[in-house]
Amino acid sequence: MLNRKERNMKKLKNIIALSTFIFLLAFSAKVSFALDDEVVDSSTNDVTTQQAQSTDENVDPVNVQEDENAGIATQENDNNLNAVNAGFDLSLNGICLLEKGTYDNVGVAYETNDPNIQFRWLQYDVENQKWSVVSDWRTGNWITWTPPRAGDFWIYVEAKTSDGNVQTSVYGHHHEGASLQLNGICVLPSGTMTTMGVAYETNDPNIQFQWKVYDLSTQKWSIVKPWSASNWGSFQPTHAGDYWLYVEALTSDGKMKTSVYGHRIFKSTITGFSVSPDSVGYPNSTTHLSASYYDSIGCITRTKFILYDGNTWSSIAENVNECDWTPVNTGSYLLGYQIINQSNNVIDQKISGYYVQNPYATINNVDVLESGNLTYNISTDVSTNDSGAQYRFLSYDLSSGRWETIQDYSYSKSATWHAPHEGSYWVHTEVLLRDGSVKTFTKGFNATGTEYRKSVMLNVANNYASSTNYCLLVDRATHKVGVFKGSSYNWSYLYYWDCSDGKPSTPTVSGTFKVQSRGYYFDSGNSRCFWYTQFHGNYLFHSVLYNKNGTLQDGRLGMGLSHGCVRLDINNAKWIVSAK
Repeated sequence: MLNRKERNMKKLKNIIALSTFIFLLAFSAKVSFALDDEVVDSSTNDVTTQQAQSTDENVDPVNVQEDENAGIATQENDNNLNAVNAGFDLSLNGICLLEKGTYDNVGVAYETNDPNIQFRWLQYDVENQKWSVVSDWRTGNWITWTPPRAGDFWIYVEAKTSDGNVQTSVYGHHHEGASLQLNGICVLPSGTMTTMGVAYETNDPNIQFQWKVYDLSTQKWSIVKPWSASNWGSFQPTHAGDYWLYVEALTSDGKMKTSVYGHRIFKSTITGFSVSPDSVGYPNSTTHLSASYYDSIGCITRTKFILYDGNTWSSIAENVNECDWTPVNTGSYLLGYQIINQSNNVIDQKISGYYVQNPYATINNVDVLESGNLTYNISTDVSTNDSGAQYRFLSYDLSSGRWETIQDYSYSKSATWHAPHEGSYWVHTEVLLRDGSVKTFTKGFNATGTEYRKSVMLNVANNYASSTNYCLLVDRATHKVGVFKGSSYNWSYLYYWDCSDGKPSTPTVSGTFKVQSRGYYFDSGNSRCFWYTQFHGNYLFHSVLYNKNGTLQDGRLGMGLSHGCVRLDINNAKWIVSAK
């Protein structure tokens, strides 16, 4: 086992003398690892922030002399090591530098068994070839280093144990300094103020901004926001025109970037003017006026709604955005809106012609259109200047002598009517004008439901096929026969006839059948039926009843009367017999 003296001698053999600082630079180790913005030595919890000390004196780390009693290793210019007290172990394992923009966090990795190790940091300015102390002897192995400018530097650390063992390390570094990029100007008009901001990217927390405005009409610059940390500024233009908005941005190390934006300030103007009702007014009825304007330079001091009655101009209201006017007389008017500046000059105005008339209405017709079985859409064909007219619809049943309200007064010109039964009616409409007068119109109408039932029958027919070009359907509810021409599943109306089918006690058979025998006539009791067509057993199409001498016996149609056959007008019955 070695004694203390032998161990010290072994350590001395392992010491490599520092011949020159350049030699150290060539063989220095670098270690990189992540660190927070604050740098804390794990053994001392010490945080250091110190800017490099600028000095005119070259500080040579190799030739710095220390007191022998402090136990610091000393090296003479002849590179001979005179005295080392190597009681504690110490090795430096590389410098770590974390760039933070205008400053850097710098630390050294080390191994030692000495709890009281101290560090000193120096910088060498390659351009000026000068040394200066960054941080004098202290216990923390990390510092915050703020280079005096952008450029190339050596950052040099000395570490010593409490018994004087000294180790050193050096790191070459190019310091970029603060970076700054401007990414465009944003302009936000707000009332009479114009607000502008600049988007930017930087690593400098202390960047400053200054805003200027150039008036192209006067060709003059003005500072609207002096140097500050805010990237926003604002100004109030004094007149409409074109301006340059110019920003300067300055980093803490003196770098400047600029940006400019062309911006137009528009003149004060009316942006909206409306009158309601918009076309025609009525005596003793309220007319509403509203307006708005844009004032970019704060020159508007007064606004006015005005009226011309054909003889003189007058003011309706001032310094409001909306007002009401109630005309008394009919006639033609001019309604307007003005914006006025501090010199009492009209900057802008809007004028609109306006007519005041007595309300009128002329009812041209009442249209009744079938929309379903005994269901009708009723609408009033009316000419009127009264946008507020109201409408009422009634029906009168001639069979019962009763009036019924279809739809009471409303602003709708149409209504839906459900006729209670087939028959004759009056359809009546009333138009109530804003002055209280009422206009009326009455139309006779026969409710049959025919069109609706026809459409239903056509839909049914198109579900059937036929070996001929014809298809016949019987509607026992309405006592109708539909004759269709076309092809299977694609039929269209040819005829729509009245018929008399079977009475309730002897109804006409239901089903799908084909035409069988045909003939000129047959007799049944004292009745004769012409032009018959058999479709199922004793069920036939034939004419209405005649006497055997050829005179008409019972010509009624449109009701259930027969023993099951389908009676038709004699000409219609003949058509079926002759159809092929």
